Amino acid sequence: MGRWEAALDHIRQAERLNPRSVGVLGSLAVTLLHLRRYPEAREVCGRGLSLAPANVPMISRKTQTFLGEGNLADAR
Repeated sequence: MGRWEAALDHIRQAERLNPRSVGVLGSLAVTLLHLRRYPEAREVCGRGLSLAPANVPMISRKTQTFLGEGNLADAR
């Protein structure tokens, strides 16, 4: 529906309620990616990866943050 800012508010509330949920952090990262807020999304991915280092979707999201900025070297 394109209501990304409202979605972001809801996901941040979920994060406050359950800050160690990798699923919530993944949703937050995806929302930030859609908003093209790449540094914030990368930071969220870092927190998610600290909880689950082998989480492939989170690794992919982090890679997408670099690609969104045109940073191919770090995306590799």
